[in-house]
Amino acid sequence: MRIVINEKDLPGRLEELFFPVQLRLLYWEEEPPLMGPVHVKECDPAFFGVLDVDKSRIFAAVTQGYLLITNQVAYNFGCEIAQILFHTESKDDIKCIHAELSSNRAVCQIDLRSKLDIGQPLMNEGWCFFMRVINSYNKTKKLEYIVGFFNVAHGYGFLDNTIAISANTAHYNQFRSYQMDIWKQIKEKEHVIKQLELTFLSKISTLKQLLISKESILPMFCKVFGIKKTNINSPQHQSLIDTKNYIEKQATDLTQQYGQNAYALLNVFAEYEYKYDTNSLRFLLRQDQFKLGKWVDDLIVNSKAADFSLYNYIGKEAYDAAEWLRTL
Repeated sequence: MRIVINEKDLPGRLEELFFPVQLRLLYWEEEPPLMGPVHVKECDPAFFGVLDVDKSRIFAAVTQGYLLITNQVAYNFGCEIAQILFHTESKDDIKCIHAELSSNRAVCQIDLRSKLDIGQPLMNEGWCFFMRVINSYNKTKKLEYIVGFFNVAHGYGFLDNTIAISANTAHYNQFRSYQMDIWKQIKEKEHVIKQLELTFLSKISTLKQLLISKESILPMFCKVFGIKKTNINSPQHQSLIDTKNYIEKQATDLTQQYGQNAYALLNVFAEYEYKYDTNSLRFLLRQDQFKLGKWVDDLIVNSKAADFSLYNYIGKEAYDAAEWLRTL
């Protein structure tokens, strides 16, 4: 089972993510003869195993030049980056608001934001910047720092694809070289980062003017997350029902708060993506690939077309899936 640590439990449990990991030589056993001892031989010395020391388990085999960056190093460097992006004076001004560790302990993500949000323009809408640190020991995720927006009032956030800072650690043999590359990327994206808040405020304004009924939120959810009528089968049946009930309740609550518009829809989806445990639905939903920021941009661009139709944008298949969900 994956580990999820919420803000109220941090920083006391952050150390759970910083377990020891090492590079170790790999060995293999020869096919044993009918009689006699088993011979253990060293594998090619150009390859190493990424070892979970506590569990005595190999995450992945890597080449000799592989740069192993631990979760703790990734987190510490993330705090340095956050200081620059959030314009704070020290690491003490950065707080951890959410953390996750996959069930096999191979993939880690840590969300950081500034403690000093009062001066940020987005605070007028309840939003502030946050940054997600993503690291893995099994080569499924490269070390990445992604900026997003966090709703302080409600405790959820989403990522913005325009600010993703990363480099392939396989191309470095020293962490200092990796750091220099990251700082170079931040310098190159400095203008985009400065404009990010104003751009998001403009998007909020556009979303508030785009009318979307409460009844259309579930069909839109089916479209974005790829839910179809054929998705149903045994262990996921109840999970689909629970998810449908969750979305419908949030749609009612948040349209009452923000009105029946796309901004309420954004908040429904952001809360779902950030808070709702979809472990039992992960093979059904495109949760890992889903980028809420990218979808928001797509909706805004399409809505500006003269012949824009919300029904056509969502599509009959998604509406049918929503009606089917409501019968479960």
